[in-house]
Amino acid sequence: RSVWGIPNYLFDLNLNLDVVNQLYSQWTTVDYIFTVTNEGDATATNIEVDATLPSGLVYSTHSTTNSAYELYFNAWTIPILAPGETATLNLQLFTLVGGQDITYFTEIVAQDQADADSSPGNGTGSVVEDDEASVTISPQSNGGTGTNMGNNDLEISITTDNANYSIYD
Repeated sequence: RSVWGIPNYLFDLNLNLDVVNQLYSQWTTVDYIFTVTNEGDATATNIEVDATLPSGLVYSTHSTTNSAYELYFNAWTIPILAPGETATLNLQLFTLVGGQDITYFTEIVAQDQADADSSPGNGTGSVVEDDEASVTISPQSNGGTGTNMGNNDLEISITTDNANYSIYD
């Protein structure tokens, strides 16, 4: 890959987002796994991934490889990524909601070099380029009452002088 003997480097980053389990229960944690892989033939620098939390989820903890996560800025930054190298962010989020699908969309918003097949930070909102990723988690079905209830169901019984009330969630 060269023109007139001058190397023509290819910069190509690929973003992936996955979850450990696509079913969730309210008041539990969900493990999200972000990966950025340098599929080009040159080192990429100063990569930033938008890690804004979806509605209904709050931060619990995280771990990274070859990178740093800044909760305050909702940003995952990778200072340098060599060809073939991968950086990982494991983000554990706590669910505040239940009974609805939660979609997490993320994208690479900045890098020093122009990407060969995508435009970092173009905000498409859906996955159309390899620098964008999305995953949806769905509520776990917990039907039943009494002793047949699922692990995350709630049963409250209140007894007063004149009545007995039961609440199931």
